[in-house]
Formats: sequence, C-alpha cells, structure tokens
Amino acid sequence: MLAGYEYNDHSYEVNYNNSSSPGGIKQAYKLMSYFARATYNYDDRFYATASLREDGGSAFVLGHPHVAYPAISLAYGFKKDLLANADWISDMKLRAGYGITGNSVDQNGNPLFGWEKREGRNIGLDFSLFNGRLSGDINYFNDHSKNVWLAYSVPVPPFVTPILMANLGQMVN
Repeated sequence: MLAGYEYNDHSYEVNYNNSSSPGGIKQAYKLMSYFARATYNYDDRFYATASLREDGGSAFVLGHPHVAYPAISLAYGFKKDLLANADWISDMKLRAGYGITGNSVDQNGNPLFGWEKREGRNIGLDFSLFNGRLSGDINYFNDHSKNVWLAYSVPVPPFVTPILMANLGQMVN
C-alpha cells in the first residue's frame, strides 16, 4: 500500500514596458493532490491493483472542486494452472485495466474551463518463453479523452489576445 500528498505553489510575474502602455502581470496558483495505491498478489496467480488520485487547488475554487481519478487492474497468471506441463513457456499472464486520468492546463483559475480527462481501458497478454530468453506482451487499449484543451484564433479587438484556450476537443485512441 502507498499513500501520499503533493502540494505545488506557483507564482510568476511578467513586467513589460513600452512607449504606449507600461504594465505587468502577476499571477499565482496552488495545486494539491492526494493519492493512494494498493496491490495484491495471491500465489503468483491472481493480481489486483487499485489506485485513487484527487487533484484540486486555488486555481479551481471557482466552480472546479477537487476531482477524483480512480483506476483498477486485474491479472491472472495461468502458467501454474493451465500451462503447468508446457516446459517451453516460462510464464504467461492475462491482464485488464480501467482508469481515469486528468490534466488542468489553466492555471489562472478561470471558472469557464474544466479538467481534461482521459478514460482508458486495456487488455493484454504478457509472456515469457524458453526459460526467459524470449518475452513480450500483446496489448489492446481504447482511450477516450474529453475536454481536451485546444487553442483557437479570435479577432482583436474585441479580445485582448489573438488566441484563446478552451475545452473543445475529444479524441479516441
């Protein structure tokens, strides 16, 4: 088992001076995370892993509370059961998993923006043959990302900058 806490405190200041408008920008944000993970192995046959991460902080106070990201994976090593008599197979394991991860690109606390989220599923087969001389894995995964951050062009004026960021994208891998 593992548990932890992560805290990041960021601040920056940008000063500019030109003939028409001297000025500057000063911003700060905090990111706090809690995480936990537990693994279990029964008789080198049955494996389980579960994890949970929760992120949040000052940049997300206005409408973006802490967000939880769970994950679980299960595996079955069937060498001892189904392949006990196959001497050329050193080990073989079937595994599957599901999890959600996230990302916040906006550190300015804009309540209109949300977290990017990726929901992933996978299944795989790990193998080791000929006393470990040849090993590998075969994987299938399906990931769906939502609220992907994308930059897009806007007219100036009425906007101050020609590019804005928004949660506009989706992607499937």
